[in-house]
Amino acid sequence: MVFARLRLAARNLRGRLFVGLLLCRAFARLRLAAHPMVFARLRLAARNLRGPTFRRPSCRWIRAPGVTVGHVSTRTRIALGAGIVLLAWWLSGRVRHLAAYVDTNPARLGFEMMGIGFGLAAFAIGVAFALPGPVARRLGLGPSRLPTAAVIALTLGTLGLSRAIEAALALSATRVLENSVAVGISRGLEAARGRDLAIGFFGTVLAPAIGEELLCRGLLQRGLVRWIGPAAGIAIAALVFGWLHGELVHGAIAASLGTYLGLAAYWSDSTRPAIAAHAANNLMALLASAGIAALWLPPLPSLVTGLALAAIGIAWAFRAKRHP
Repeated sequence: MVFARLRLAARNLRGRLFVGLLLCRAFARLRLAAHPMVFARLRLAARNLRGPTFRRPSCRWIRAPGVTVGHVSTRTRIALGAGIVLLAWWLSGRVRHLAAYVDTNPARLGFEMMGIGFGLAAFAIGVAFALPGPVARRLGLGPSRLPTAAVIALTLGTLGLSRAIEAALALSATRVLENSVAVGISRGLEAARGRDLAIGFFGTVLAPAIGEELLCRGLLQRGLVRWIGPAAGIAIAALVFGWLHGELVHGAIAASLGTYLGLAAYWSDSTRPAIAAHAANNLMALLASAGIAALWLPPLPSLVTGLALAAIGIAWAFRAKRHP
């Protein structure tokens, strides 16, 4: 009896919809010269016949690869963003929990940093979804405006600046540097091989480069630059980048590098060069910690060489920006 009533209700609904559609088509074809209010009332009656089943959805489409969300309602956008942020929190915890199943320091450190990096990336994507505009543009995922040679120069400049900062600390504050988190991470990756090296690569190279750059140089810096200008936007994003590293010495190193990476992202109008330079710097640190590839120079020559590379990278990119 219940199923019979359901079938009858379905038939009645289909009949009402069919009649409503016929009325709409008939009035559209006739185009009678009547008062516009008459047609407005007829259209309203036709919509009432269709019932609530055919309400227009709040989300029409989301187009890749730019992930355009312009036709998504504000509530839907915020709901999607909140869901992705919750996923970021859950994903970060699950990946970091994997450290309990390994018995070597490089693998533990790799999973810890991998979870943080993936969580930051998902958080940045979630917030970008909640805000209006294309997600790719808000995160700066488009191609770089700088030529490849300038991007390579900026990457080498990042490596040089990192080495120069370490040399300056070695000359002026050796004890402070030895007790810093940066040196602790380097010691945690010593003699990494095989599985440990692979986990360390994903955890200390790829995940931080993608997650931290999407958040700091992508979401944060690009929004601040539009709001308060490039100088203040780059500086604030660099300070937040340093604050994320949680310790004074490590944070100061990160903030200095963040300013350099911020210039690269601003001049190129993309986070791709910053991600590449960040990953290259972390890769060199991993290889040096593992004892696979290390170039040692005394502190003073290392300081001079590093600053020269950083200056060349900035000058090259600035010239390429002015003369594309």
